[in-house]
Amino acid sequence: MKKRLLLSFIILSSMLLKGQVGIGTVTPEGILDLNSNTNGLVPPRVELTASNIQAPVLNPQGGAIVAGTIVYNTATAGVSPNDVIPGFYYWDGSKWLLLTSQNTSTPTNWSILGNNNTTPTSNFIGTTNNNDFITKTNNIERLRVTNTGNLGIGTASPTSTLDINGSLRVRNIPTTTSSTQILTSDSSGNIATFNSYLPSDVDGIVASNPVSYSISTPGTVNNINLGLSTSISLPANKSCMIIINYSVPIGISNFPKQEVVGYYGIRFLKNGVEAEAGSRKSTIVNNYEVSSPYGSTADMLTVSNTYIEKLTTGASPVNITYSLNGYIEYYSSFNSTFLFNMWSSSPPNYNWGRATITKQVYIL
Repeated sequence: MKKRLLLSFIILSSMLLKGQVGIGTVTPEGILDLNSNTNGLVPPRVELTASNIQAPVLNPQGGAIVAGTIVYNTATAGVSPNDVIPGFYYWDGSKWLLLTSQNTSTPTNWSILGNNNTTPTSNFIGTTNNNDFITKTNNIERLRVTNTGNLGIGTASPTSTLDINGSLRVRNIPTTTSSTQILTSDSSGNIATFNSYLPSDVDGIVASNPVSYSISTPGTVNNINLGLSTSISLPANKSCMIIINYSVPIGISNFPKQEVVGYYGIRFLKNGVEAEAGSRKSTIVNNYEVSSPYGSTADMLTVSNTYIEKLTTGASPVNITYSLNGYIEYYSSFNSTFLFNMWSSSPPNYNWGRATITKQVYIL
């Protein structure tokens, strides 16, 4: 008994003289030195209600608790962002801050100097609850990922997978000659691709000689071969657009001077069958002031048209031939000579015009 009292006296004397407390050691190396090989330190266990509420922890001297006060919270309580979970907390003077921990030597917190040995399936920056994730600079929100997965830059309420409120610059875009889509946007800024036709075949034919046809009795002739045709081969399983343009001078010569009554023009054929949308005819023009090697009167005009066709091919390629036939609808009863393609293949009337047919093929 006397030995215990003496030991207690020595410890108390040491505390009074040096202001240090040693438990499990007679040589404390700090204000409080706990030394044990089998026991741990059990801090005060409290039930916090929120990180911004000091209670139930009190200062025994009265007033607010001192910054640096440490407790172990046993409760799960509060509402985000002031909710608390079980763990060590310290008071910073205005709120409780959680002391984070980990059960492995590998860092679990992201470092501002970079990280290594990360696993994409388990290491991430973001939230584990149903709240948005935001990034800031100068304490101003710059980017937000909503809880539904929309990414907003310059907006806190993105309505699309990527919603940018501000200017956008894209550099070093590669070029391609095989794509059929164009990137475009509507008046609201929504971006989408627009399908565009790409040129596949462009060609043209110019007539080399006039084609004449004489008629003396009323009637209709619709199969005058002008030698003007163009063929197209379309690939399988494609949307195609075909544009055919033609321009054919047509003239008439008769002797003696008489007014010719009727029509002339061009009959447009697709694989030998008339495509009426491409055919054109006109009232015969009469002009008695023009001299001609074919007679005393010569009259010319140019019949032209643009034929556009869109079609989708099936499992096999499609071959199409477009051709032009001369057309005469004659109501007079005297001889007249009609000229197609040009008036003459040599001067002086060569420059009156030459017939042409051109094709433009586009594949989507």
